[in-house]
Amino acid sequence: MRSRSFCSLAAALAALAAAPARAQDAPVKPDGMALSRFVPAPAGDRMFSVPSPFAPGHLTPHVMLMADYASNPLVLRRARDGAEIGAVVSDQLTFRLNASLPLWNKVSFDLDAPLTALQSGENPNGGGREFASPSGAELGDLRLGARVQLYGTYHDPLQLAVGAYLWLPTGAADSFVSDGHVRAMPYLAAGGRLDRLVWSSSLGTELRRSQSFGGVAQGTMLTLGGGVGFLALGDRLQVGPELTTAMVLEDISSRSINAELLLDARYRFLPFLEAGVGVGPGLTSGIGTPDLRVVAMAAFTPEQPPDGDRDGIPDPEDACPKVAGERSADPRKHGCPPPPDRDNDGIPDGEDACPFVAGVASADPRKHGCPPPPDRDNDGIPDGEDACPFVAGVASADPRKHGCPPPPDRDNDGIPDGEDACPFVAGVASADPRKHGCPPPPDRDNDGIPDGEDACPFVAGVASADPRKHGCPPPPDRDNDGIPDGEDACPIVAGVASDDPRKNGCPPDQDEDGVPDSEDACPEVKGLRSKDPAKNGCPRDTDGDEIRDDKDACPREKGFADPDPEKHGCPKAVRVTDKNVVILQQVQFDTDKATIKPVSDPLLDEVAQVLKEHPEIVLIEIQGHTDDRGTDEHNRVLSQNRANSVMAALVRRGIDSTRLTAQGYGRDQPLDNNATEEGRQRNRRVQFIIIKKAAYKPQVETGEDR
Repeated sequence: MRSRSFCSLAAALAALAAAPARAQDAPVKPDGMALSRFVPAPAGDRMFSVPSPFAPGHLTPHVMLMADYASNPLVLRRARDGAEIGAVVSDQLTFRLNASLPLWNKVSFDLDAPLTALQSGENPNGGGREFASPSGAELGDLRLGARVQLYGTYHDPLQLAVGAYLWLPTGAADSFVSDGHVRAMPYLAAGGRLDRLVWSSSLGTELRRSQSFGGVAQGTMLTLGGGVGFLALGDRLQVGPELTTAMVLEDISSRSINAELLLDARYRFLPFLEAGVGVGPGLTSGIGTPDLRVVAMAAFTPEQPPDGDRDGIPDPEDACPKVAGERSADPRKHGCPPPPDRDNDGIPDGEDACPFVAGVASADPRKHGCPPPPDRDNDGIPDGEDACPFVAGVASADPRKHGCPPPPDRDNDGIPDGEDACPFVAGVASADPRKHGCPPPPDRDNDGIPDGEDACPFVAGVASADPRKHGCPPPPDRDNDGIPDGEDACPIVAGVASDDPRKNGCPPDQDEDGVPDSEDACPEVKGLRSKDPAKNGCPRDTDGDEIRDDKDACPREKGFADPDPEKHGCPKAVRVTDKNVVILQQVQFDTDKATIKPVSDPLLDEVAQVLKEHPEIVLIEIQGHTDDRGTDEHNRVLSQNRANSVMAALVRRGIDSTRLTAQGYGRDQPLDNNATEEGRQRNRRVQFIIIKKAAYKPQVETGEDR
């Protein structure tokens, strides 16, 4: 292997031997050349160096750490006899952070960040020139990638994808880790799974600038790779070979062709964790082809769920995992074959009353899926129901007329001639058959009361049960409240009827609060007079939260509207009891600190407002509590500092510090079991305990809302 793979620079020495002596002092260094020909596949792919044609698991991240060691990737040999002079690069060890993120099970984006931690060589001298060997650690070129699946799904035997890599020149150009320029490689990938065998192949073109190193051309390369893996141990173990090749298109010779073989194995220890190792020789003498390459990796790569019937629906979601089907919003049918429909009318045979004859949908199960009944006159009424099946007609509640043309109506008044007492003169309907269809009687004052019944036929009036007043104008009612002025106790102000002659026609005051209903914004609830029309006659709003005391579940605490009567008018996050000021949310602190997070500012604003609304709370203790993690001393100090922070926050919000005291209790007073995360969350808390209260002196209610 060594005699074949270490001839990369042999031909160069012949040219260098004739170089002038004055050039011998300048060592040969790369002017931007990424030496390694190993291109790792994105995290989550099946092979080490051959990309896979899939993008499984929407928004499922894959992260891989990889180590890549190459032995003698660049060796100097004498041109005339092939004798080895020395290794320009004898060892190259690179660590990589590689990650990928699929989207929609069709697109995948990836990133590869290399760090060459070790490079060494012998600084060989050939043809009168010294070839400088690299040393020390260097960053390599950052690689970005994208891939789109064109055909197939993760478990299919044949899948196709197109993708591309883009290298950014982030590495040192003189250390064999970077071209010093942007590189790109579009590629086509094919692969799949056949029972216990998985395979991947790729064909691409790496676009890079043209240059020469030691007389050997470097530039754009055609790349080809392929690999197979054999699955065992319930698909947890994969073993197989990979072959990758690259050929410089500008100078096709043994010096510009690279080929490497890897025999690799990977094992999935957990559903989301796998590790693997690969080892193999270089097969050609091209620059960058090592004598031996060793690759190791560990990856977070969640296992894709099986799809036994290969219908693109994972078995855990597939209601018929052994039979290929189609997607459905119904979980019971998702992944199952569609029901049979032998007549192809879109109605499943199980629901089709005529499964062998294409039909239409019907609400009647006996007709559902059957051809529609005949309708020879095309009037929308089936012949079986049509009393006139050969003549287009109209629907009728009378079966004898249903589907028949409507009867004649010569005066077009909507009343058939057979029922019209005046068939030649348009009229109106009447309960009296003698008048039905005839013009209405005269009504000279147009008040809707025929002149023959109108006691005042020339003056428009109103109906009355009294024949002497029927059709006559009503008595005067200056306030238009329907109560004649002669009976109205308040004839100029609209009112309501009352059995009490003194109130008849006067404005009502249902709640008897002295505010007439017409002015009373709350006419059914006794209230107070107010200059504000919206509050006039309404109960007081003690806490000023725009919710009346009679509807306010917390009349002394400014709160918010809520559909729950027990919460209506109460603060969202704070309640006051006899012994506590209860907070329904917890004060949030930075982890293991006493710094209050901004998200808790609204909660502390509300606590401060409640304390201002309750001056009878003379002294309140702010208690800090922790869970059992950490030492007793640490927890006591942390809880004390957090209690002090809350106290300081309330003082900044205008609460007198003499009303507050702060005490940290550490982990000594748990509310729940510290053995669970949920219990520890409950134990990490701030509490407000009322120490001293004064008697509450409510405001004396008067008849005027001030």
